[in-house]
Amino acid sequence: MLLDMAGGGGNAVRVATSALLFQRVSVGISGWLDKRRKADSRGQHTTQLTAIGAVLDRILAQLEQEQDGLTNSDIGAIYEACHRFDRRTVWLERLWRFFQSRFDQREDPECRAALGVADELVWSLYSGPVQKATLLGLRTGPSPAPVAFIEARYSPEAFPTEVVPPDLKDEGEATSLLKEHLNKMPAPVVRMAPACVAAPWLVVYLAHEVGHHLQYDLLPQRRLVTEFRQVVETAVEQNTGSSSEAKAWGGWSKEIFADLFSVMAMGKAAVWAMGEMEFTAAKGLDEERTGYPPAGTRMALLAETCDRVTGTADGTAALSGLFAPPPSAVRQAVLDAVLGTLPGLGTSLAKFCNVNVPAFEKEVAVWQDVFRNGDARDPTPDIANAPVLTGAAVGQWQTIAAATARDKLSAASGALESRYVAKVAAGAPDDGPRGSEEEPDVETLAGDILDRIWQETR
Repeated sequence: MLLDMAGGGGNAVRVATSALLFQRVSVGISGWLDKRRKADSRGQHTTQLTAIGAVLDRILAQLEQEQDGLTNSDIGAIYEACHRFDRRTVWLERLWRFFQSRFDQREDPECRAALGVADELVWSLYSGPVQKATLLGLRTGPSPAPVAFIEARYSPEAFPTEVVPPDLKDEGEATSLLKEHLNKMPAPVVRMAPACVAAPWLVVYLAHEVGHHLQYDLLPQRRLVTEFRQVVETAVEQNTGSSSEAKAWGGWSKEIFADLFSVMAMGKAAVWAMGEMEFTAAKGLDEERTGYPPAGTRMALLAETCDRVTGTADGTAALSGLFAPPPSAVRQAVLDAVLGTLPGLGTSLAKFCNVNVPAFEKEVAVWQDVFRNGDARDPTPDIANAPVLTGAAVGQWQTIAAATARDKLSAASGALESRYVAKVAAGAPDDGPRGSEEEPDVETLAGDILDRIWQETR
């Protein structure tokens, strides 16, 4: 509704401006939520949209009440109140636009194919382990699958519910709000690089990012993050006798876990993909980095993990022509530890996630032949299809790229893209709504976010 214009022309104009700005945001949010819910016909993002809608609606309702109070006849007080009201309206819009940009990419003709296969791959890799952890009583409460989006940044990146995306932090008044409240929303996201638009099979990188989410979500209170780090540090210190080296490896443990999961999920395709991203000149292979092992160490761990879980040399072969990992006792000690029984899970990650990498690789080879020969048959719908088809497309892309003249590469890759995207869609299971196992209770969280925004914009 428009406001009472009492208090003079200056007051009326200023209040009307605030009302108009708020009306634009309010109508925009309502229309967007309605559109997204209708577009999500299979319930892919039911839980996330419910949580987002609850938070936005709570702020909208509070602003509507505040809007009715902008009637003070003192011009200074009115202007001060309008400034505060506008800042809160802008905060509301900022929250909305953050999520809008991620979800609405699915309607962009350029991004649609990559995000379609990404949604299937993320669901395939994430839902099984989380559902198993829930059935075993290892975790409680809802845990929706992360939402993939494309951004013009070089590397993929995961943002679990306890990690704040960079465009919603580090702006003074926002920092404490976001770190304490917004990052608890059950709407995790995962960023894909633009390369996936041209080559959708590069969603293979998402296996690593899903690994990050699972490490946060499988056990309560981030236990798998802290306990896995302890496993790594203990293995290193027992092997080297150095607490400082153990601490360094512990700092890499999140990336080691995600890499480990990516190999469990995608086999040698994960090794090849990370080799493409990490390989560099020899002087850079041993360069120390924050949060990540040196590139050479990381590639070696991936390759040797793959060799171990397949009982072959497929992992090291995937790096053929790039890098031959030198022997390392500490690396082997770490692999002995992380491939064994993990605290909290009570078993190995491979057994917990019910993966069989050798069987997976056999299926990949079958479907790579299908892609190569242009076979028209489609997979029988199953949740396991997306990883297999992605691995097969990665393998076929390597064959195409190595043997196709540059002037014919676009046509060849386009044909692979069409087959891959179509078969992922055909093989997607009709498994009903894909939200979390129960709707999240976000009323308390919405209230906390509202209170903090009001405190920060007094």
